[in-house]
Amino acid sequence: MRNLSDILGDEKKFRPYLNEYRYSKKLSLEWPTVMGPLSAQLHFSYLKERVLMLETAQAMWVNEIAFYKDQILEKVNTFFLGKYKVKQVKVQFSKKKETILGSELGYIGLSLEDKIRAENERKLALGYILCRYCRDVYTEDGVCVFCRSAIT
Repeated sequence: MRNLSDILGDEKKFRPYLNEYRYSKKLSLEWPTVMGPLSAQLHFSYLKERVLMLETAQAMWVNEIAFYKDQILEKVNTFFLGKYKVKQVKVQFSKKKETILGSELGYIGLSLEDKIRAENERKLALGYILCRYCRDVYTEDGVCVFCRSAIT
């Protein structure tokens, strides 16, 4: 496979894009090291025009991160040692398929009760809450499908 710089060559008009690509690649590989435990909630997406785009599967982090943007900028810019300066951080909510579906393969060999318990723990970790009517089913918005159909 050819390298991006081999394809684009060394023309001056492509240098900013190549540099951004290199820094983006470097940061994506070192993201857990740079951000520590926070990297479990905030995933590196890309760098574009000195804006760091992050993704999270937890909607609350989109608002919460506004309080920590300066610290994130400081950590990232320290990582680049002054060679590249990120000026802004943006966070977007992204429901990734693997976060919603979980790993059904991890449930093989478990009893039905253990599968239900594991699935409930997974949903709880993702921020799901118990239905406010029946208190039996974990949901994203607080009302399960069964209770919603009974209400309407």
